[in-house]
Amino acid sequence: MVKMHTRNSLRIILICAFLCFGLHGTSQHVRVKKLLSSDTAIQQLKKFQDNTAFKRAYDSIEIRQNMGSQVRELINEQQRRTSRQKTGAYVRIGIGVAMLVVLIIGLRRRKKTTA
Repeated sequence: MVKMHTRNSLRIILICAFLCFGLHGTSQHVRVKKLLSSDTAIQQLKKFQDNTAFKRAYDSIEIRQNMGSQVRELINEQQRRTSRQKTGAYVRIGIGVAMLVVLIIGLRRRKKTTA
């Protein structure tokens, strides 16, 4: 008897939930249709579209400017890196030449002492 009572109450709760959610969904659709049919809603929609178009155009200009500045920064960074690499290469070449000179001087001294 108790099990039967809980089953019925669950059924009633489920039916009420489905009806409430079903009615809520249909009421939204009707309200949207009413808003779209009114003239003020159409004007507001056009105004919103104009604003979004303006924002998109402004954003695209801003994006282009940001991209341009980022590209310039990237090129400057690449130039700095290549100049550092060149400087490093010249330093290594200089060290190599200095070591070669030290080697030649050392070899000449050996020849002088053995002769």
